[in-house]
Amino acid sequence: MAKTRRGRAQTVKKGSFSGGMRRRSSRIIRGIRGDAMKYRYMVTLRPDPETEGVFLAEVPALPGCHSWGRSREEAIANARDAILCVLRDMKASKEPIPQDVEHSEQEVAV
Repeated sequence: MAKTRRGRAQTVKKGSFSGGMRRRSSRIIRGIRGDAMKYRYMVTLRPDPETEGVFLAEVPALPGCHSWGRSREEAIANARDAILCVLRDMKASKEPIPQDVEHSEQEVAV
């Protein structure tokens, strides 16, 4: 979910990402202007195992909200756009806006 296309959130199949989410960010921000800064979400970044030089970004608190970028910075910027899109759609449909989830990381030796 949460790939920006003409201002709507939609489900995205793995491998079907396309660029261009960055240029739509101002339209998305205007859509939920007052509420955008009330929320903070942890974004998980990892290299794409299938495509060299690509980073995947996921927002655990918003299931299905993910994006990608050719650098860490681009992946985070695209994730921000995806979050804004999801929040705007949740607000429009009067769904409750979830808070960030508690998480921790632990290294396990095997």
